[in-house]
Amino acid sequence: MRFQVKGLETEVVVQLPSKNIFYGLPQDLRVKVRPMTVKEQKAMLSMNGNNVEDVINSIVFATCKYEDGRPLPQDLLIADRDFLLNEVRKITYGSDIEFTFTCDKCGTENKVHYDLNMLDVIPISDDFKLEDLQYTSKYITDEEGNPVVFQFIFPTITTVKQQNILSKNKRDILIYAGVVANIYGVVVTEVSDDGKTITTIKQLSLEDKKNLLEVLMQVPAVEVTNMLNFMKEHSFDGIQKSVTFACSSCGSDNDVVIINQDYFFPIR
Repeated sequence: MRFQVKGLETEVVVQLPSKNIFYGLPQDLRVKVRPMTVKEQKAMLSMNGNNVEDVINSIVFATCKYEDGRPLPQDLLIADRDFLLNEVRKITYGSDIEFTFTCDKCGTENKVHYDLNMLDVIPISDDFKLEDLQYTSKYITDEEGNPVVFQFIFPTITTVKQQNILSKNKRDILIYAGVVANIYGVVVTEVSDDGKTITTIKQLSLEDKKNLLEVLMQVPAVEVTNMLNFMKEHSFDGIQKSVTFACSSCGSDNDVVIINQDYFFPIR
């Protein structure tokens, strides 16, 4: 007796929160999302503390592609990836999610339901410019003693991997490695022979970032604080990651992360 699969024709078409600005693609080019199959579900069952990012990325790349058939960019923004992950979850299992959280104030276990359609999608501003992510250091200079202007980038699949490599999974330097990993390059300004000012961005290699991390460990602590504040002020989430729930016992508010937690997919 022969069997066949039915129902995989279901899919949704969505626009990425980044509007493809970082990928060199048309802003109106949308992404098709299909449900997970057992093959992707099986991969999720293999998820552990060491391969979470790899498994999540593989699921998103397997279930999502542009509507013209081309694959997603390999260095996808985490904001876009998490947005697509939510779409995969909804089309596979539905938008209703049930989980339990522990109240930060009184310790009460709260069982709640939430509709994932209620998460706010946060598209990038139409006024966004790459120059908005340029940070001038007060304590780090180039070989000629000039202040270095760093070109930051929003977290991507690559920068997350680089953060883990730079930190060597040591929690005490993870935050500093995160700063360096999300620096794309250095802004270089030169004057051409005809007197015109030319500004380019020199991309930093992983080795460059390892060197920069060593330098960063020697600067005044306020510099790292300034960088972290800059990153926070210029962050881009793409989709709401947490929701506030009131404790059923004491009534205090609790911010609970929704995206990609153990309860996000029923099978985990």
